[in-house]
Amino acid sequence: MLKVYGSEMCPDCIECKYNLDRNNIEYDNIDITKSLKGLKEFLKLRDKDEVFDDAKEAKKMDKEFTLADLPTFADVNEVLVEYKIKESPAQIRARLGKMFNEAVKKGTAKGVERATTIKDGEEQLKFYCRAAVYVNKLNQIKKGDK
Repeated sequence: MLKVYGSEMCPDCIECKYNLDRNNIEYDNIDITKSLKGLKEFLKLRDKDEVFDDAKEAKKMDKEFTLADLPTFADVNEVLVEYKIKESPAQIRARLGKMFNEAVKKGTAKGVERATTIKDGEEQLKFYCRAAVYVNKLNQIKKGDK
């Protein structure tokens, strides 16, 4: 059975569970803020499971990136087949992109900001082939502190 590690305080976790319920996908909900055992399980997975490699790589990105640069985002098709989700990859990618962009706007995607460019003397949000471009500010801060 699918295990979902999350928290009732996390809007992304709440939306994830809503979508699983809406698509009648069974899962075991493990609230890491209510269970020390659940938190330890999650941290062990986060540190060792290859599923989290993309998130770790995103943190290492020194340059600008789009969501398409992340392997997990590109592999949406496989997830749809595995969990028998009846949405197109384009629909899922659009929703994930919207959610990520909202998280960046709200500041909940720590250290990630929208990339900007100067056009006609004005600062504008940067896009690449209609995809939003982001910048990992965490690495810039860490390098500046050294």
